[in-house]
Amino acid sequence: MAMKMTNYCFFLLVLILFSCQASENLSPEQNFNKIYNESSFSDFEALDVQQLDDGGYIILAVTDNSFSGQVSAPYLLRTDKEGNFLWDTQKTALFKSFLNPVPNFKKKNGEYYFFCKNNADKNMVLVKVNDASQNIEIVRTFDNLKGDLIYVSETPDNGLLLMLLSETCGTDPQPELVKLDANFALQWRKCYAFPINALKDVITQKVNVNYFFSGIFVLNGQVRYFLTLLNPNNTSSILYTDANGNLLGVTQTSLLVNSLTQVVNSQFALTFVRQRDLNIVPKITFNITANESPAIFGNTFHEINSEKRILAKKMTLGGKEVVIFASTLENIPVRIYAFDPTTEILLGTLTLGRVNPYEIANIIPTADGGLAIVVNTLVADRFKRIGLLKVSPKEAANLVK
Repeated sequence: MAMKMTNYCFFLLVLILFSCQASENLSPEQNFNKIYNESSFSDFEALDVQQLDDGGYIILAVTDNSFSGQVSAPYLLRTDKEGNFLWDTQKTALFKSFLNPVPNFKKKNGEYYFFCKNNADKNMVLVKVNDASQNIEIVRTFDNLKGDLIYVSETPDNGLLLMLLSETCGTDPQPELVKLDANFALQWRKCYAFPINALKDVITQKVNVNYFFSGIFVLNGQVRYFLTLLNPNNTSSILYTDANGNLLGVTQTSLLVNSLTQVVNSQFALTFVRQRDLNIVPKITFNITANESPAIFGNTFHEINSEKRILAKKMTLGGKEVVIFASTLENIPVRIYAFDPTTEILLGTLTLGRVNPYEIANIIPTADGGLAIVVNTLVADRFKRIGLLKVSPKEAANLVK
């Protein structure tokens, strides 16, 4: 059965989060809180969300069903601008041929693309979302890319940067960066001879991506890339490359780095785990052309669940450039922390989901100046389901005052 929105009455949640809605005369799309439920025994786990040109949203997720033996199958859910369910891919037979989709969506000419694996031969597959037919289309298969695809980032030239734990770089899996051009053609690929600890889920065989991710940053006007690795001794390394994937430098840490984003030039914001505590570093300077092991100190946030995903992103809210950290608390709500990237001062926090057991999946700014947050939750304390939270522009601006 296609995914439907639950009929639960979240009266208490509405009182807590959106009590000002009536007085502010907010339109329905400015604030909403949706959980998408259905009658099957399948579990759903959100990975990514994007806002489409019509104001609606598309959510990328995986679905599992132990009864049918379906594991880590890609799943798409489409909503209107108010978060109301429009269609999903539950009945799309083609999806059963794939597994382990990865964020992020790639937008090209108003259409959205994502990567996953072919279930039969484990090759990487690029898939396009066909909104008109409520289906998907295979765009390209990459037969020569073998291993675990971890992350996909868009590059300034409208290309893509793929991070793999490659099976072709050596006898053991090693990190590899793959650059695709704007037409998804292979430009270059680079292997890095670094030992890694590729922790995998026993059932799904998915790599724990909390400690493996990549990204793009700009240093003095030049494009650079980074990738973070989980070392065999459960510490982290950060590798920096030039625009052609040539290694520039390495930051070795004695910590578990689980999010990283550029502030400006060689200054970064990050989070790390030390003795199970989550620490936030609003700004630190790394020497990206050297091999160094700097001392890293952060502000400890005991309330954050360090085993869950945390996101560090630089964005503009309320006309102000900020670094936000989106996290899941120990007592389950989602909390957003906003820091001034210059002064490193905590500007404000926003807590969502005091009633429901939410876990952060992704957060994006919306066209109206608000925020959209895709979360994972439980229905009836048992079934894994997807939620979408919309924060109004005013509430987003209040976060950074």
